Amino acid sequence: MDHGIIYQIVAILFSALISFTLTPVIRVFAFKVKALDVPDKVRHFHLSVTPRLGGLAIFISFLSNVLLFCHLTPEITGLILGTVVILILGALDDVLALSPIVKLLGQIVAAIIPILFGAKIDFITIFGKNIEFGWLSYPLTVGWIVLLTNSVNLIDGMDGLACGVSAISAIAILFCSLILEQYELALVMAILAGSCFGFLPFNSNPARIFMGDSGALSLGYVFSVVSVIGLYKMTTSISFIIPVLIFGLPFGDTFSAIFRRLKKGAGIFQGDHEHIHHKLLATGFSTKQVVVILYTISAILGISAVLCTLNMWLLAVTILVFAALVGYINIMIFRGSDTVREQTGLGLSFRKPPSAPPENTDKK
Repeated sequence: MDHGIIYQIVAILFSALISFTLTPVIRVFAFKVKALDVPDKVRHFHLSVTPRLGGLAIFISFLSNVLLFCHLTPEITGLILGTVVILILGALDDVLALSPIVKLLGQIVAAIIPILFGAKIDFITIFGKNIEFGWLSYPLTVGWIVLLTNSVNLIDGMDGLACGVSAISAIAILFCSLILEQYELALVMAILAGSCFGFLPFNSNPARIFMGDSGALSLGYVFSVVSVIGLYKMTTSISFIIPVLIFGLPFGDTFSAIFRRLKKGAGIFQGDHEHIHHKLLATGFSTKQVVVILYTISAILGISAVLCTLNMWLLAVTILVFAALVGYINIMIFRGSDTVREQTGLGLSFRKPPSAPPENTDKK
C-alpha cells in the first residue's frame, strides 16, 4: 500500500479518536458555562436540555492534527488562523447569542485572513478557457467564504445532519484532491472527516450534544477556504461545477430559504421551519429516516463531483438524472394516501396536520 494512503488513514483514525475523546469533556464544559439549548416548543423542539459547543471537540481535534500532520504552507497557515477566528466567534455565539450583524462582521474578518495568505478565487475554467477576475477576486472570495460558512450552518437543524453531511463532503473533496494530486489538501480533508466521525456518535439521534455555531460555522468556513485553495484551481472543463455539486445540499437549502423569506417580506436571518429536513419530516419520515435520505443525496452529489473531476461528465449527469427521477417517483408515492404510504414498508407515519411542529429539530 502506498505510504501516502497509509498517512491519510492514520490521520483519519487519529483525528476521530481525539474528537471522540474530547466530546464528553466539552459536554461537561458546556454545562459549566451554560451553553445549553433549552426546548421551548417555539424554535427548539428537541426533547431535553442539550449542551452546545460540540464544535470545540471537532475543531480542537482538527486544528491540532493539521499542525501535527500537514506542512504549514502560507495557504494552510491562513486556513488555520481564519478557522481559529471563526471558532471563537461561533463559541461566543453558543454562549452569548450574538446578533446576526456581529456574526456577519466576524465572518467577513475571518474571510479576509486567507486572502492575506494568498488564497483567493483568481479564475475559473470554462471549457478549457480561464476566466480571470482581477480585482474582483477579492470581494468574490469573501462572498464565497461567507456564503458557504452560513450554508452549512443552515442545515444544522437535525441530530447528526450537518456533521454527517460534512463528513461526506470532506471525503468527496479528499478524493477530488487525490485525483488532482493536491495531497496536502487531501490530508486536511482526511483530518476533517475523521474529526466529524469521532463526534458523530454523540450527535446522532437522539443527540447528547449539538455542535452549535462553533461547529457549523467552522465546518462551512474550512470547506469554503479549501475549495478556494484547491477546487477552483483545477483545469477540468467547468471548474466551478465541482464545489457546487459537493455543497449542493446546503447551497440548495440556503438559496431556497433566502428566496422564501424575501418573498414573505421576512429578514433573511429570521429562522423558520420550512427547510428541506422540515418538509421531509412533514411527509411522515422519522428524524433518522430524514437524515439518511439527506446523507444519500449528499453522497450522490459527492460521487458526481468526483466523476466530473475525472472528466467523466456523461456518467455524472446520468447518475444525477437517474437519482432525480427515482426521487421524484418516490415523492409522488409519499404524497399519496395513508394506505399507500403504509404499503411502502418504510414505516412512514400518518401525515401531520399543518399546525403540528416538526419533531426533534433545531431553530435554523
